[in-house]
Amino acid sequence: MLDRVRKEMYYYIVTDDESSGKFTYEISDFIGMGSSNAPFNETAANLSYYISGQDIVYENYIFHVDFKEAKVRSGHGKSWVVNRTAR
Repeated sequence: MLDRVRKEMYYYIVTDDESSGKFTYEISDFIGMGSSNAPFNETAANLSYYISGQDIVYENYIFHVDFKEAKVRSGHGKSWVVNRTAR
């Protein structure tokens, strides 16, 4: 995941026990690239997303999904979603 506002990258690796049915991932499950297991901190990130002069929150993410080893068939009818839970 690329946080385009803060210019930071995060990753999530699906484990074998998840590969059989977990298709929803919390944004706080993502780990900062180059960190020693530091998860995405949405509370801290919100401080940089909030534009007080306009009273808006601007978040912009890019998600790259690597299906190389996923054994996903086309037309399977499932979607992958990253949940953003308000804190």
